[in-house]
Amino acid sequence: MKKATHGFTLIELLVVIAIIAILAAILFPVFAQAREKARQINCASNLRQIGVAVAMYSSDHDGITPIIRECSPAPGWTPCQDGKVTLGWMDLVQPYTRNYGVFKCPKDTTEIVAVPTSALPLLAAQPGQGYVFGNPAAKPGGQNRCSYGYNMNLANNGTSISSDAEVQYPATTIAVFEFAANSGGGLSAVNVGNAPFEQRGAAFNIVRDPSRPSGTECSAVGPTNNPPGVAYSTNVSFFNDLTPDQQAQERAMVSSQRHSGGANYAFLDGHVKWIQPEQVYGPCGLTYATVFGNDGQHPDFRL
Repeated sequence: MKKATHGFTLIELLVVIAIIAILAAILFPVFAQAREKARQINCASNLRQIGVAVAMYSSDHDGITPIIRECSPAPGWTPCQDGKVTLGWMDLVQPYTRNYGVFKCPKDTTEIVAVPTSALPLLAAQPGQGYVFGNPAAKPGGQNRCSYGYNMNLANNGTSISSDAEVQYPATTIAVFEFAANSGGGLSAVNVGNAPFEQRGAAFNIVRDPSRPSGTECSAVGPTNNPPGVAYSTNVSFFNDLTPDQQAQERAMVSSQRHSGGANYAFLDGHVKWIQPEQVYGPCGLTYATVFGNDGQHPDFRL
């Protein structure tokens, strides 16, 4: 005589499904947080390598920090030329990292624009190096290859190039930081109409949430409102000085909040730290001159 067999009842199946759904609701956010933490750690590792590379470059060049790019409109410099492959600051420090991959944050999903093989170098660029100097809206080559910005207080070509001796507090002086995707170069002040010649790859401050009201941008801490007598307020942002494509990136994901409401920063003493944007200090706007005023207490773009 055959034994009777019994399957799951509908109620039992529903209970099992409900338990699985509850477990999924609990575990999926945990997995998402773990993935985000892994990206943040990977990004911090990138910046640590870049920070060490900046220090090694400086050591090999008599304490002079890397320039933002190999050309400048200033007297005594080779002028930048539209359509020519130009070396940026990331190309100068790349030999010390031996890897261009470290210049791209895993959270930055922008597509790198390849440099055409037909593009000629301005000076010393070799195949695989540099970016094409030109309107980034036309994507001439090399755009979006870098997720990080360089502190322009360290090397504003033609106006001021800093040395290690000028840095008062290396542990609080920002060297490289998370920024809108860029070509790893500088900040061209030479435009044709409203068309910039390069993505901004160096800056005097971070990009803050563009949806916030601007408010009062600068607060005086000295006898005048001129450097070094200015400090950050939490409303100062580099957003308006970005190229249109970079502004679109920042509206989608603010670089200074790229990882759980904050971002990674590499300092001149070699350490890397995750910091919220409200904690970062620096000069107001585009000064085009080295700005001092770092107090040794806060993360600061100023020397």
